[in-house]
Amino acid sequence: MVYPFSEWSKVTDATADSIQLRRVNRAVFAAAFSLKFDSQGRITLPLTLREYAGIRDQVVVAGANTYLELWNKEEWEAEKTASREQARQIKENMETQGEVRSGNTYSGTR
Repeated sequence: MVYPFSEWSKVTDATADSIQLRRVNRAVFAAAFSLKFDSQGRITLPLTLREYAGIRDQVVVAGANTYLELWNKEEWEAEKTASREQARQIKENMETQGEVRSGNTYSGTR
């Protein structure tokens, strides 16, 4: 994940005082890198992170609310498919629950 500094500060603040989050802190912050943009607005992703993510020739940059995610292209395609299916299922469940709460019946067809 790639956070702008302002968002990274929120992550560090949110986990700073929690004893239960010590392991999370170690996992996240020990593997974190501070990167600088070059004169053309690019960053060089450290080898450690490229290897961890399986990034070789191509990288997918996916926006995720307040941060970016960097993905191996093939893994991104699989994740995108799975995410869309899960989002569809969640949406359907929310619609069904909303109809039940409002007293409407749901026949399974639209």
